[in-house]
Amino acid sequence: MIETFLGDAYISWVAVAHFLKYFVVSIVLMGLFLSIYTTITPCKEWVWSREGNKAAALSLSGSIFGFALPLTYAIFQSASIADLLVWSLIAGCVQLLMYGINSVIVRNFTEELHQGNVAVGLISFSFSISSGLLNAVCMTYSPAHGI
Repeated sequence: MIETFLGDAYISWVAVAHFLKYFVVSIVLMGLFLSIYTTITPCKEWVWSREGNKAAALSLSGSIFGFALPLTYAIFQSASIADLLVWSLIAGCVQLLMYGINSVIVRNFTEELHQGNVAVGLISFSFSISSGLLNAVCMTYSPAHGI
């Protein structure tokens, strides 16, 4: 293994290549998730956010963070890029499911977001982050869970 000395730390170039591989794949997955999410959902959260709509920005931010949480844990737990892809697919589906649940629970969800109802945006933000956190924690290969 080729190593370079930097101060008191050794950096393996193999580890750097591994980091870059997972980082690039993760950025692509984030972009893919956002593209799919904003295409499938009827809200125009990007447009509304650019117009200064805080409710839409909160809702979209929650979805981004709610996807990134399990993606982060999947990177930590995955045995391969294929494993990461499977878990990221699950994470994306969970976020879309939470959007659907928000739409059912909150009457006129899309209209409320469009009108800038920050309370609705915050509820959406909270649902997305909570589901992302639960999703991440459920991704385990722990012997304590019989896996």
